[in-house]
Amino acid sequence: MTEYLVPTKNTEAKIHKLRIKLDDAYKESIELGAGCFKKGDGEKEVRKHIEKALSNYRWRLMEIMKLQMTENEMN
Repeated sequence: MTEYLVPTKNTEAKIHKLRIKLDDAYKESIELGAGCFKKGDGEKEVRKHIEKALSNYRWRLMEIMKLQMTENEMN
């Protein structure tokens, strides 16, 4: 017998929290890309900060997509 998970408020809350984190990560990546660096930072340092922010953004986006796919499969 197969058991199916029922979407719960907990799943919706997780998606909502991840969306907020995603927004924060996006804003952070924009700010970093806009030049929020100390004078004298080298190109390597700037690239490292931008890549880290974009990596966080991508990771959070993937988490949201996974949760949404799980929720869609439950429906």
